[in-house]
Amino acid sequence: MKVNCDKGGIEKTSQIIQKGGVVVFPTDTVYGIGCNPYNRNSIKKIYEIKSRDKIKSLPVLAYS
Repeated sequence: MKVNCDKGGIEKTSQIIQKGGVVVFPTDTVYGIGCNPYNRNSIKKIYEIKSRDKIKSLPVLAYS
């Protein structure tokens, strides 16, 4: 699903994350993958999507 970067899109993205989903978003240089960092199942999904080794940690980026 693609959403616009407006109030409605941000609300939809927030709902997806709250329900344990994973979102992909553009940054200045690459695409980011985001989820609720407190939801273990969401984190597992990111590891699966990226085929990332479990011993490699993921960065947590947050506002303020």
